[in-house]
Amino acid sequence: MKRLAILFGLLITLLPVAAGATLTVNGVEVVGGTFTTPDIGVATGTSLDASGAVSAGNLTINSGSITDTSGAISFGNETLSTTGDGSFGTVDLTDVTDGNIPSMASGAGGFEDSPLSTDGTDLTSTGSMTADGFDAGDANITNVGNIALDSISSDSGGAIAVTLGSDSGDDFNIDSGGFVYEGDNNRVGIGTASPVAMLDVAGTVYSTGVAASVTFTDRANYPTDINDKWGWYADGGIAKLYHSTIGTTIAVNNTSGNVGIGTTAPGNPLAVNRSGDGVIVDFESADTVEGNVSIAGNTTSYNAFVGSHYTQLQEGQSELPVGAVVVSTGEIIPCSVSKQKYTKVKPLDAVNIIDKADAVEIVNVEVEDKDNILSQESTYSFDSETSEEKEAITYTYGTKTVHKKRLKDGVYFHPKTRQFYTIKPGYIKKDDGFYLEKTVSKLKPNKEYFVYVDTTTTASDKSVYGVMLGKMSDDAKGMSFGKDTDPVYLIAQVGLFKIRVTDTNGNIENGDYLETSTRAMEAQKQTSGAKLNSTIAKAMIDVDWSTVDTDPDLGYKWKLIPCTF
Repeated sequence: MKRLAILFGLLITLLPVAAGATLTVNGVEVVGGTFTTPDIGVATGTSLDASGAVSAGNLTINSGSITDTSGAISFGNETLSTTGDGSFGTVDLTDVTDGNIPSMASGAGGFEDSPLSTDGTDLTSTGSMTADGFDAGDANITNVGNIALDSISSDSGGAIAVTLGSDSGDDFNIDSGGFVYEGDNNRVGIGTASPVAMLDVAGTVYSTGVAASVTFTDRANYPTDINDKWGWYADGGIAKLYHSTIGTTIAVNNTSGNVGIGTTAPGNPLAVNRSGDGVIVDFESADTVEGNVSIAGNTTSYNAFVGSHYTQLQEGQSELPVGAVVVSTGEIIPCSVSKQKYTKVKPLDAVNIIDKADAVEIVNVEVEDKDNILSQESTYSFDSETSEEKEAITYTYGTKTVHKKRLKDGVYFHPKTRQFYTIKPGYIKKDDGFYLEKTVSKLKPNKEYFVYVDTTTTASDKSVYGVMLGKMSDDAKGMSFGKDTDPVYLIAQVGLFKIRVTDTNGNIENGDYLETSTRAMEAQKQTSGAKLNSTIAKAMIDVDWSTVDTDPDLGYKWKLIPCTF
């Protein structure tokens, strides 16, 4: 039988209440197991307690609470909303088919001690939400605040999609920079919250396991041929650079430090291997091949090869041109190690004070005239990080002449004394003052012995040494011979090179031996057909002096020709 009750101004239509269950509304207990009504209103500051089952259309609680100790609270397809904080036990939204439930406009939903299950229903939260476990099925989570979960997993066979905004700061951030994905530029950071590249790792990267390697594709062939791959990996103590088609190209032994090119077992500091006959090493200068080493069967050949020895110039001796014939002076170049010694001195001991008129000069300087654009050129480049094409404009300007006042070379200005000065020879200026500079040399034994060279005006000179090849370095520091401070020159003595010849002994035929002449720097045809102690080289071409002009500076004929030693 239905009964009508008025409780504290609340009109409730009651159905029979089963024995053993109670419902308390605004402090009044109703006995029974089931309580059903389309609408329930609970006054401000009071609560609704149920130990059985409660079913309602709309439930409004102004500022109280809902407590369920043994039954379940079901809202069917309706929406549960709160403008305050919501703290829940197990919330099952399995039967909800529409709406975003729960909808928490400004509060926080707490599921720290119990799981939250939607079984395919979307969940929207504009505050913060925490949960011990969350099963969304195939549903979506939409949140503009913070979501705190102990774990995220998927058992549907699909991917877990995280969609971020494209504004700065729209990041997926795990553990305060431990792992970051930036939504505005698609960069990933590991150990950094501000990645500056597509992948930015702050720390050491380890690759382990049987397939451990660092693999990358050829930039020029991407994305047309993504199988054109290179990789670095280590195998059995050998670090290898590997290509997907060629195989191992470079190998480094981690015990000996030996490097192998074309071999994985280098037996020496550098081992170069090829599968058949041919060139194995090129020697280049300014991207031009000047010589190479090749293999034919068991024979190794040095192509465009010349052997040389070191020398240095004596005091006052001038550099000689390439191919100039030289003889040994018989003097061994002393082996010494030099270093600079600096002694601090008073400023006035190291400088010369000069007048302003002698210190300053006016010069004409050509500068760009920004008001005179001669041409402009646009170039375009593709930025792989932003996937955008960028334009760069290059302008070509005219020039104009301006007058500028400047200090002369080697002149300085002292701002405190307002004086101009030059530094005396043998002194230098450092940050903390002026110093007297001296070169201190110390003879060093047990170094290699080489001799000084010079030109000769003696024909058939048996002290002939070779021909000038050129300067090798500006000093001998770190080398095994000579004065550390002096330049090093090379004298060609073996192989194929070139030599200066002159007409003092007539025309030269291919195959003639060459010797010194009475003209400094020049070789001449050797009269004898036998190789002598004065023989320097063998001519490789014919020279008809009637076709050669006289050098106006030297006053005689000469020519640079190929030769063998």
